[in-house]
Amino acid sequence: MIDVNVFFKNPPLLLAIDLETSGLTIDSEIITASISWVDPKLNETIRQYFADSNLGGKEDVFQLLSSNVNSQSFCLDPFDPTTEKANRNFRDVLDRSLFNPEFNGTIIFHNMNFDYKFLHRYFKDGAQFSSKNLCKMSDTLALSRIHRNNKHVAHINPENNYCHSLKYLAKEMLGQDHSSFETTTEGLNIRLIDRDLLLKYNELDTEITLRL
Repeated sequence: MIDVNVFFKNPPLLLAIDLETSGLTIDSEIITASISWVDPKLNETIRQYFADSNLGGKEDVFQLLSSNVNSQSFCLDPFDPTTEKANRNFRDVLDRSLFNPEFNGTIIFHNMNFDYKFLHRYFKDGAQFSSKNLCKMSDTLALSRIHRNNKHVAHINPENNYCHSLKYLAKEMLGQDHSSFETTTEGLNIRLIDRDLLLKYNELDTEITLRL
């Protein structure tokens, strides 16, 4: 488990967040969460990368950033009595990043609308929403739809073929094979899945989101 105080002494500029939940409706529970980030030692490289309008010749920089990604997953299942420390740790991460308008980095989601509603409900106790209380965010799903709006929406394309799903984008943009959640869980109830397997899957989601 990361030491949040140490982590935010020199916070990363790019931080991805992903959740696995017991269902799709807002009354479902968050089972696991994961964060991935580019090593803060490369913060200046990231600033220069995005400040340079010339995108040509940046493949080497992208590879450098991609090879310095770290991850941490959290078991948050409210029915698991051993998750209190992980919940507290993850809440601290959110309070110092996503829910902190002074955080200088960017939080990256894949389908921000889905993840954020859960984060706001369970970690801000449903308080009134205000974008003034949030840091800068980006959404790879929204960017994919803007870039290639002739693709299918993931949920109406169960084979994840030519759509905006993380599985398809990982293959298309990164050349990386990634199993869908349904394939990984084999259709079982999420609480019946091996917890270590679920945490590793969750981490891989955030790592791919970050690289996208």
